[in-house]
Amino acid sequence: MSSSHDHAAHHHGSVVHGPPADASTAHRQAFDAARPDRGRTVVAVDFEAREFDWTIAPGATVKGWGFNGQVPGPTIEARVGDVLEVRFTNRLAEPTTLHWHGLRIPAPMDGTDMVQSPAAPKNDDPPILSGGRLL
Repeated sequence: MSSSHDHAAHHHGSVVHGPPADASTAHRQAFDAARPDRGRTVVAVDFEAREFDWTIAPGATVKGWGFNGQVPGPTIEARVGDVLEVRFTNRLAEPTTLHWHGLRIPAPMDGTDMVQSPAAPKNDDPPILSGGRLL
């Protein structure tokens, strides 16, 4: 078996990542449908992606990217049946998304560039809402 693989030889064409035209409508519908279970609540958190000075060892500081000025990012505490509402602001110089692992949330809120447009760099617009009902 060869150790290299020539993808161009397969004639797949270019792969274009991007949300479908109705992505904002699907996101709004999922957001509007998110309701906490009886006795549960909406857990609201703010995430700000930004560069910061990260101390990786005593006396050793590097520039890092993280959420709310820390790595790992803040702990989210919620329970099954809660609705997680994340307000995301991007202060990085790159378009950025939040993608969720380990949560069962509606696909339009998953944060990949296939379902949502990344937050613009150094964005001063209102935060992007993401998240969903914790199942």
